[in-house]
Amino acid sequence: MNNLRQLLIERLEKYATTMPAQPAIEGIDETLTYLELANLVKSRAYFLRKMLGTNNLPVAIRLKDKKEVLITMLALIKAGKALLPLPYEIPEDKVIHIIKTIGPQALITEKELQHHDIGDSLFIPFKTLQQFTYQLEKDRDKPVTYLPENIFCILMTSGTTGMPKGCQLSDQAFLGRIFDLAEAFPMTAGDKFLFSGNYSFDVTFTQMFCWLFGEGTIVIQDERDKFNKIPRYIEQFRITHIAISPAILRHIYEELKAKQHSLKFVFVAGEKFPVEIAEKYVKEKPHFELFNLYGPTEFSIYATKFAVTNYKKEKTVAIGAPLQGVKVYLLDEKGCIIEKPNTEGELVLAGKGMFNGYLNNPKENKEKILQIDGQLAYKTGDLGYYAENQYYLIGRKDHQFKINGVRVEAEEIEKKLLQHNPLIREAVVSYEPYHDKQILVAYISWKDKEKKIADSQIIQNVENSLEKYFLPKLIVSMAELPLNKNGKVDRAALQQRFHEQVTKNLTNQQFAKKESHFNQLKTIWESVLQFPLTDETADFFLSGGDSVDGVVLLTEIEEKFGLTLSEEEFIGHSSFKQLLTLINVKMGIVPEDDQLAEHWTIDWTDLGGKIINDAGKKILVGEGEEKLYELINASLPLAKQADKIFIRKNEQIVQPKVVQVFPLFSRQEFYLRKNFNSILQTVINFDQPNYVKLMVALNKFVKHQQLTRCLIMDRRFVELAYSPIKLKDLAFIDLAFLQPREAECRLNEKLQAIHAQLLQQSPDKQMLQFLLVRESFKSAQLYLLVSHHIADAASIHVFKNQLLAYYQKNEENPHVPSYASFVNSVIAANNEQRLIELAESNYYREIQLANDSFRMFFNYDTTCLFDEYRFTLTTKNREDRANQLFAQLAKLVHQKTGAPVFAFQILKNLRRFANVDYKELFADIHCSIYTTYHIDKPEDERLFSKSEQNFKAIYEKAGIHIDYLTSSDKFVDNPFIPTFEETFLNINYLGEIHKEEVPSLIEQLRSAAKQLAKLHTNKVRFTCFTSGDKGYLIALGGMSLKAEIE
Repeated sequence: MNNLRQLLIERLEKYATTMPAQPAIEGIDETLTYLELANLVKSRAYFLRKMLGTNNLPVAIRLKDKKEVLITMLALIKAGKALLPLPYEIPEDKVIHIIKTIGPQALITEKELQHHDIGDSLFIPFKTLQQFTYQLEKDRDKPVTYLPENIFCILMTSGTTGMPKGCQLSDQAFLGRIFDLAEAFPMTAGDKFLFSGNYSFDVTFTQMFCWLFGEGTIVIQDERDKFNKIPRYIEQFRITHIAISPAILRHIYEELKAKQHSLKFVFVAGEKFPVEIAEKYVKEKPHFELFNLYGPTEFSIYATKFAVTNYKKEKTVAIGAPLQGVKVYLLDEKGCIIEKPNTEGELVLAGKGMFNGYLNNPKENKEKILQIDGQLAYKTGDLGYYAENQYYLIGRKDHQFKINGVRVEAEEIEKKLLQHNPLIREAVVSYEPYHDKQILVAYISWKDKEKKIADSQIIQNVENSLEKYFLPKLIVSMAELPLNKNGKVDRAALQQRFHEQVTKNLTNQQFAKKESHFNQLKTIWESVLQFPLTDETADFFLSGGDSVDGVVLLTEIEEKFGLTLSEEEFIGHSSFKQLLTLINVKMGIVPEDDQLAEHWTIDWTDLGGKIINDAGKKILVGEGEEKLYELINASLPLAKQADKIFIRKNEQIVQPKVVQVFPLFSRQEFYLRKNFNSILQTVINFDQPNYVKLMVALNKFVKHQQLTRCLIMDRRFVELAYSPIKLKDLAFIDLAFLQPREAECRLNEKLQAIHAQLLQQSPDKQMLQFLLVRESFKSAQLYLLVSHHIADAASIHVFKNQLLAYYQKNEENPHVPSYASFVNSVIAANNEQRLIELAESNYYREIQLANDSFRMFFNYDTTCLFDEYRFTLTTKNREDRANQLFAQLAKLVHQKTGAPVFAFQILKNLRRFANVDYKELFADIHCSIYTTYHIDKPEDERLFSKSEQNFKAIYEKAGIHIDYLTSSDKFVDNPFIPTFEETFLNINYLGEIHKEEVPSLIEQLRSAAKQLAKLHTNKVRFTCFTSGDKGYLIALGGMSLKAEIE
């Protein structure tokens, strides 16, 4: 349809004829039918044509009553005029400025502006227009020529300058967008669109005119009702369509779900879509459709569309794909078109919906409008990127702020504040100017005014989820965050509240301590930074201080304390608390041991790098991934950072020195005989990682754990000399700039490649590999992939605990016993004489009788490869839960086989042997204890406790290692204790598992069942564990668990 203004008027007049009694406008106080509305529009249009003619000039409208606004706008449309909305939310002085700038033909309003200077614009009292009635029948249908290029409206947009600009939008562009929306989301008879917004806001025009391109009704929200009453209108009037801002959506989303019976479509535009709402929507799946629409006023409200149901837990909600006839470009800083996905640039729009420029503002037109491929395009000032057929909005180019050179994503900070502080209703983060400084401020409101927490607790709740410099330095608490006339957060009002709060009291009673040093340093600190100290852990440089401020601070300290501090000392103690402690230590007030500052550093040569001084600049030369060098360098104190990094290629291979050779243990000998090898994998997550600390911790672990440096050659362990991990040898992958799906794919590819490499090279070339993953700007992961020859599940926990201890506390642990000492100790204590003693013991005979009896009842089920059984536990005591788990399993075995007695081989973690504690040893040192179960003995109901007693008696007291005596190469064919190897039932008890880990664990066990079948084909292996109030029994082949237990 080329002439959409004509179509709009014809639709109204058609409905006045075909359904005259149907409500066109509904509200709390009044309803207008289509016939009544059409007559009012005709009457006022006639008056306006008579007064102003039919030329397409702008007419300003400033009225309080939204119903009258809508009727008058429709009359102006019919009269061929351009709309200039100036609602009462715009202050009078600004209205006068707009009128002088735009020069409208007339102003329709109440009387308060009639004495102001409005230039050549004609003042039309609204009362005159309202009271006008038809006089001449013949004049009513006088035709008006409507052209597609006519200006439909002029919307005032301030941008970042605060000076209003008149955005000219044509019938074809602006009404075309509304028409397309109405076609995509049609309004049928009975459908209703809510008119709730400020009528100068572009999104509100969707509310005002979409319904007329369908067959619905518009419901007008009363001026006295705020946005929080929208859910009530939906329920009362059975609203089907609403268009709102993200700020309003945050407030009313929960109620929308509860009152959604009539609601069909929710359109959200104006700001970045809140991620937390997208996550809730996808999870809860309300039956209304939710859309994130993006577009500036200059491009007729919307340019792209995204159905939120397609959100896939990404860091930001997509703005989607271009609307029909729209072209979206991304330009780099040089103005070149970006073709590469996942590359940030400025969003530029062209095609259908393009505005006609700013009225009387050639300077802005020149800056904002350009030509691409012969077509006019608009530079939005928004930053975004393209990935997987969708566009993503990062934020405003002119509203971004950086801290320490790092761009801050306010939305991510806001999300974390809400996620970790459930009492907070909403949060807005801003970087506010104060005394030539910039302060990161969080404005919050509470869900319940009676339930609040302290500012310090708010920050504490998120400090493990955000990098240090992303933590807000000030919390401004408010009853409600103010919204502007367009339903967006009023940032000017927030900034005013910020200044009110910080100027009230520049001292915080929370830290009003009596110590003179505290008060003296606090005075100096606040004087230099021109900002109150509200947190003892505040960092000088993250609070807005720079190098010049640092010199001033040190000078003041020298003058007040008579103490000279070096710049290096200051940089290493840059928080208030650290600096105060350093001063007290230097002045002998507190002992040296009370220093809180940590000194993390590295020697670049250890990592395969070298510092070269060139003309006063420190050049770091190294091998490996440049990004990894950058991350480690950035984690160093500023004084120790290299100025430039240069990566070279060097294929030279240094052969490591052999330290010693020692025997294999029975575990490795058994795996080699069975030709068995598999790879274990685990991961440690780091929030706001310090890559220096991470590398130091990793090298400490390798230094103190013998097996990390061992290979298996000629059926012996070969220990290599310790050498710090070189960066060129550390597997590394950077996922920070990738979309989640691509990042997951890249990570899986990398892990699979390392798996394959280890399976091929283990055990004689390589038995473990670390993978460092930069997941995002504020998180990292460290993967360990290790051969089963040297590690098991228990040793994985040792790795995690020790690495985190090194990382968090910078501790040394040189007293970890070696695996060689363990192996030699077991071999020395378990000779042929000990084997004979075990064979002649009552313990062995009991196991033998149980196995002989069970053999007559048991048949290995080759058709059952994997099965699981779950039941409810009745106790919370850890040992009692394990006993209940084991007893259920024993009853199940009895029911399946009918056997009255049988023996279990139960795996245990051997953490102490021959009076040596091996709990810190990274190695597979688990062992087996054999325990019988008699169906008619009540005491055997505590089967787990019985196995613990047997374990202590055999291993810890007697020093007998059953596994070594049964599976080492030396004793594998011995005729004395064959019954241990013949035991048919094996239990691996994992203890308590977190609920969220259970599904992945079960899948891992399902995969492991195929590998374990290679070791013994006649053993039934059970893995059991507890989680919450549930007990889990998993059979890894050989026996079904489908029977019922009484």
